[in-house]
Amino acid sequence: MKIAFDVDGTLINDHDQPKYDVIELFRWFQSHGHTMIIWSGSGIDYARRWSEKLGLKALILEKCSCDVDIAVDDMMESENWGRQFKAKLIIKV
Repeated sequence: MKIAFDVDGTLINDHDQPKYDVIELFRWFQSHGHTMIIWSGSGIDYARRWSEKLGLKALILEKCSCDVDIAVDDMMESENWGRQFKAKLIIKV
């Protein structure tokens, strides 16, 4: 499965601190062989920097740029969700 995690409010909180419970969920999916994606509404470079800071290996993509099986995000209603983007399951954290 392709599983995408957002950065702000999802992998990190409003104070730029890691959300360890969500990171643990990311690592669980990864350990089970899923294709992991990290994306952010703040852009690819931003997502890449946080991926490196958090030590998470994943594809870094523009937010909502591809269909995924699962999207993990803190915001369910944003202009990004209105694009031609589909997730079979959206997990709000």
